[in-house]
Amino acid sequence: MPRKTLMNSATINGPTKQNRILRKRILLVDDEGLVREAVGRLLAKDEHTVVESNNGFEALSLFTRGHFDLVMTDFRIPFMEGNELATRIKQLAPGQPILMITGYGKKPGPVNPVDAVLNRPFDLDQLRAVMATLLSEVAPLSSGDTLSLPTAAPPCPVAR
Repeated sequence: MPRKTLMNSATINGPTKQNRILRKRILLVDDEGLVREAVGRLLAKDEHTVVESNNGFEALSLFTRGHFDLVMTDFRIPFMEGNELATRIKQLAPGQPILMITGYGKKPGPVNPVDAVLNRPFDLDQLRAVMATLLSEVAPLSSGDTLSLPTAAPPCPVAR
């Protein structure tokens, strides 16, 4: 299964109108209400429907009861860590795109089966670029490929 690695370094330009993803249903999992609120506001700019959860068990329950185009999770969440949540979701739906947004510098791999990691702090253009990559119908990255983002933009207030 192809893996996508995401680091804050340099090569994706900001999204164009053609690659902005609009009106998706997103499960957002973070134990910090202010982070969920800030990320939710960013996602609302592109008319996404955001379903929020503050812990892994609730998120898994929400996932099993509904369809989501994207799951976004923090690494450190109550009851199960984000990588365990990702593992359980991938067991239920192997093709489900999962984005980890974290301040811990985690990377996708055997013990973290997410499709991409977006390290905090990040801005709207970086979030849009990752979402466009994960949700577009363009061919996925090959195993070992690296997806990198610019770091020069001012950070969003979702830093840990």
